Amino acid sequence: MRLAMKSLKLARVDASLAPSGVIQKAEKSKALFDGAYTKHVAIIESVNADFDIKFLVRQISEECVWPSGGAFNAPDYTKWGKYNEQEKSYCVTLITRIEDMLGSKELACIFDLGKKTFFSDALDKFLKDPQCRVLRISLRYLAFEHNAREIVANAIGRMLLERTAVTPWTRLN
Repeated sequence: MRLAMKSLKLARVDASLAPSGVIQKAEKSKALFDGAYTKHVAIIESVNADFDIKFLVRQISEECVWPSGGAFNAPDYTKWGKYNEQEKSYCVTLITRIEDMLGSKELACIFDLGKKTFFSDALDKFLKDPQCRVLRISLRYLAFEHNAREIVANAIGRMLLERTAVTPWTRLN
């Protein structure tokens, strides 16, 4: 899953590698991927790097390839091998859980943002305005299923810690 997320982050930065939204690896050269990864490593490895989660299941399947192409007695490590069906079978339960979460109506507010305001934008606006003293965050409409509230609260806490580490917190004084 981590490789799939890394590939999707790279696809977000360099869309030419993923014309269909995912980076196809089976029997493809590793050079383009490795070059683009090296070029954008700081963005991809950043905590704030994003990717389109709707492509995660497909990208996990694309990661299930043999580490090298070519014949068994003459491997070609410059390209990925064919699909590894055994690895794909190991990922079935993970893929099923991801599909369940992505299709859950209770989590739609997290995965299908539509025209909603990003929390990070609202937080940045709050932190920049010295007249604002209180930021009220309500999880009222967020379901308890799939630990959604805990995950969102954790993400909000991480964002607050990151933003306040950069921006001195003077409002409490």
